[in-house]
Amino acid sequence: MDAAAQTASAPSCTSPDVDTALIARLTEDGRATYTNLARCAGITARRRLELLVQSQVLRQATDLALLGAQTEALLWISVRPGAVQETARTLSAHPHVRFCAAATGPANLVVAVAVAVAAANLDAL
Repeated sequence: MDAAAQTASAPSCTSPDVDTALIARLTEDGRATYTNLARCAGITARRRLELLVQSQVLRQATDLALLGAQTEALLWISVRPGAVQETARTLSAHPHVRFCAAATGPANLVVAVAVAVAAANLDAL
């Protein structure tokens, strides 16, 4: 099929129609590939999804219980000021760390962790 024929057969969707198609597909399968999403919506999905996330129309959320995490914790950690970046990098590499950021106040790092069994895995941090 030549380019003109492909263009003619491509669905003509207004932005809300495309967004609705993308959101419906992601609701069915949150792990759908960009290729699958593009096929469903008839557009290049990556850029449109990035725009929807940036404009906060879409939020990425994960039900950690489905991934086997039974315990979540938010840790406020105080480290030597010169060691914040190195400590954050080290903690971020840990498989149970979901989020790590510098903070101000008595604690200068905030770390979100999710583990299957609290006692066994939090000791590893």
